[in-house]
Amino acid sequence: MTSIITVFIENHKNTIEPVSYELLGKANEIAKENNMKVCGVLVENSENSLDLDELEYLVDYIDIYKYNEKLNLNVLDYKDSLKSHIEEYKPMIVLVGATPLGRSFAPRVAAYFKTGMTADCTELDFDVENGLVQIRPAYGGDVKARIITPKHCPQMATVRAGIMEKSLCRKETKASIRVSQVDSFDRRIEVIKRKSIEKLEVNLEKANIVVLAGNGIKYSEELEMIKKLALLLKGEWAVTRPLVEGGLAKHDRQVGASGKTIRPKLVLAFAVSGTNKTFSGIEKAKKIVAINNDEKAPIFKNADLGILGDWKVICEEMINRLNN
Repeated sequence: MTSIITVFIENHKNTIEPVSYELLGKANEIAKENNMKVCGVLVENSENSLDLDELEYLVDYIDIYKYNEKLNLNVLDYKDSLKSHIEEYKPMIVLVGATPLGRSFAPRVAAYFKTGMTADCTELDFDVENGLVQIRPAYGGDVKARIITPKHCPQMATVRAGIMEKSLCRKETKASIRVSQVDSFDRRIEVIKRKSIEKLEVNLEKANIVVLAGNGIKYSEELEMIKKLALLLKGEWAVTRPLVEGGLAKHDRQVGASGKTIRPKLVLAFAVSGTNKTFSGIEKAKKIVAINNDEKAPIFKNADLGILGDWKVICEEMINRLNN
C-alpha cells in the first residue's frame, strides 16, 4: 500500500494561505523521492468554498469536509474533520501550517491518536528508517533539534510560514476528489456572535525588502527612521524581540525564534546583534546587509555585506539619498 502525506489546506474566504503551498512543495518533494502520494484536506462552509482549479494538479487526492453553510466553523470542527480523514486515509505524515488556526487544532488531533507532534518546525527531512525528521530551534534558538517519532503514526508537524519554497510542481493528472457533507460531528462549542475587527495587514512574509530594527534602537523616534526608510524602499519594517518587549512594536512585526520567519530578497539589519535566535528568522533571505557599530556583533558572521558605523548616520543618509 502506498504511503500518504497529508497536507491541511488552510483557506480563508476562498484564498489558500501561502504556508499551505509551501507545505505542498515539501510534501511533493518527499513523496517523489520515496514513492508516496500527497493528499490535501480542506474544511469548508459557504464562506470558504475553494475553487479547486489551483489545487487539483498539486496533489494526488483532495479530501473535502463541507459543513452546513449556516455553521460558523470552530477549532473542534477542524480537529474532527482531520481526525476523520486520518481514520479513513491512514496517512503516514500529516503537515499543518503553524498559523493561529493550525496551532489550535493540530495538537488536539495528535493527542487523540496518541502520536507525537513537533510544533513550529523550520525544516523537514525524511529518512527511510525513521520517516519524517522534524527540525526546529531549541534551547532558545542556540541549536537545531532533529526530532523523530518512528513508533507512532501519523507523524505530525506544524511548520512556520515563510520557511519553504512554494509548490511549483504540477502533476500530469488531476487529483481524485472526495466530498463529505457534514452537519456537525459534535457541536461542543457554539458561536454566539462574530464581530469583524479592522486590522492593517502586515506583509512581512510577502515583502521583497525588509528593514529590520535591532536592540540598539531604544526610542520610538529612532524606530520612525526605520519605518521611513522601509516606506521609501517600498518594503516592510520589522523588529527583534527586545523592541516588542520594550513596547515599541507589536508581536506581528517580530522576526526570530519566537517571531516570524521571512525570506525576502533583501534584509537591511540596523543595530541587530544577530544572535542565533534572531538569525533563525532571516537566514532564508537572499541577501543580508548588516549595519552595526560593534565590529564583534555576531550578525557580521552571517551577513553578505557588513557596514561598520553609526546606524543612525547611515540610515539618515540613505533616507536623504532616496528622497533626492
